[in-house]
Amino acid sequence: MSINLSVGTRLPAWATATGRVLLGALDEFKRRERLARSEVAAHTGTTLTSFDDLINAISDAQRDGGYAFTSRNWKQV
Repeated sequence: MSINLSVGTRLPAWATATGRVLLGALDEFKRRERLARSEVAAHTGTTLTSFDDLINAISDAQRDGGYAFTSRNWKQV
């Protein structure tokens, strides 16, 4: 696995594994509120863009003990 980011790079929480774990730590209301304020758009063919799909992915990360996996959600490789 490799990550190629510069210092100061900002990515949306919904698109990254770490972000999904952090969103999962919020209570349900705050989680939904933050996601509703986000500009969710497809950046690759595998990007989740449905509100319900994202909520489920975040809930999975929380339920699985704080682990999440994302692949090709932000930038095509």
